[in-house]
Amino acid sequence: MVEDLKEKPKPNKATRSEIVDALTVRDGFFCYICKKPFKSRKEATIEHWWPLCHGGTWALENLRPLSAKQNILDG
Repeated sequence: MVEDLKEKPKPNKATRSEIVDALTVRDGFFCYICKKPFKSRKEATIEHWWPLCHGGTWALENLRPLSAKQNILDG
């Protein structure tokens, strides 16, 4: 589950919901960039701080909760 993210490069067993839960417990229920609170859990997206294409991983330390709007702007 969420613990698997700490040791595996991909979240094979953790669901999106579990990842969002772990991130919002760690960082709060708001966007990491604009600091606005999420209106719903569906608005929270998962952002790789260091992109997968540049060697980033699915480790929780590399993930941030972003609003859908900020995730689109971030590219």
